[in-house]
Amino acid sequence: MDIRGGAEMLPLFFALMQVDSVQLVPEGEGVVLFLKTTEDIKVVPYLDYDKSGLFREREFTDEHYVSLYKDKTYVSDYRHALFLMVNDVKNNNMMGRINTYQSINIPSGLELPVDLSSREQFIPLSERLKNIKKDNVRIALLGGFGPAYGDNICGLTTLRILNEEFKKHFNGFELDIYHVQSYKFIDLYQCEGINLLQEPLELEKFCEYDYYYDITSINSITGYYKRSIVDNFLFMFSVDSKNIPKELKRNRYILKHIGTCINEILEAKGRKGKNVLFHSDSVQDCRSIPDDVSRNIVNKILETTDMHLFTVSELNFDHPRFHNLKNISNSFDDFAEIVSLMDKIITVDTSTYHLSDAFSISTLVIFTNAGIGRIADYPTVVGYELEVSFKEQIEIIRQRSNSQAEEDEFIRNNLPLVWERLDINRIIDFLLATE
Repeated sequence: MDIRGGAEMLPLFFALMQVDSVQLVPEGEGVVLFLKTTEDIKVVPYLDYDKSGLFREREFTDEHYVSLYKDKTYVSDYRHALFLMVNDVKNNNMMGRINTYQSINIPSGLELPVDLSSREQFIPLSERLKNIKKDNVRIALLGGFGPAYGDNICGLTTLRILNEEFKKHFNGFELDIYHVQSYKFIDLYQCEGINLLQEPLELEKFCEYDYYYDITSINSITGYYKRSIVDNFLFMFSVDSKNIPKELKRNRYILKHIGTCINEILEAKGRKGKNVLFHSDSVQDCRSIPDDVSRNIVNKILETTDMHLFTVSELNFDHPRFHNLKNISNSFDDFAEIVSLMDKIITVDTSTYHLSDAFSISTLVIFTNAGIGRIADYPTVVGYELEVSFKEQIEIIRQRSNSQAEEDEFIRNNLPLVWERLDINRIIDFLLATE
């Protein structure tokens, strides 16, 4: 059974599975969920989305499994409790062994940490911590920065800003990041000297913290699609982004492998100063360029310029200056190296332009359901926003009902109209202007 991503599908999911014992709260509340098990089990908290937004299973090893023990209480952010419970179904073929609760009776001697997250209303950290100056506080981030590489690249940028902000309020602090997909991002964070911890965590361990954040309801805040991801994160962390210099919001990416065969392949296939990455795919259909439109773009570029086009997408196109590198892009780090070696980039709204900012590469981003405010802090990146009402209508749906079914129906009905309005000459002008 394929379960569509997003916490908004939890009630439907459990209705289909006929589970009555699960207590749920509306998406966007940002509350802690308490998980209890009725027996010892193992779950795999590691799932990704495919292009259609559906969960995709992977091959798992023993190290990917997380043990949950009978009659113990665990803490999870609301959104990622879904990953744990879906995996209990997929991998153990049983239900009712993980129950979630909005509130429980906290055992004597334990005290829940204080929530510092902003959600519906922004409250500055200085106001939340007014007249408080603690030594050596411990802070937990539940749910990390989400399931996407682009969000986590921006998350690392946000952490560098938070490090300075917390120094204003605490004489000493420790921030621990709990992520339901820790194995997916562990290498990305270790390059920055940060260790990800596995969610869920035991209640007793959670109560050892002074404060916590849960920012997993981030896409429900007003204006989410109009701001940069770092600004959205700062909002959720109760930090005023207007007080942060733009240069501090620039990304960085540390390549693990430098001088690999990827560089040699690009030099053999391309032409120095003329190499362009064309990235047409996203995990969301509403962001991905349809294949027929992609072929038209590729054909027009090859006809009107002498540039070499590269892609890691499934797109097939026969031309001596078109090169598909899918077979050598076997990891995110491989992809990052490909990005770093390009002269120009044309991409949809996905992790690509967050990487290109890190490498200061001239990039054009084609937006459908987000605004060009996404790139406000990226000086080498320009945006081409196809359809304003498309983005605004999705935000209205999310604010009004947060219905995945309604959003999907709107996208299906309007997506062809959106791509019909693409002006390929805008792409050509970008390429020629940045030579």
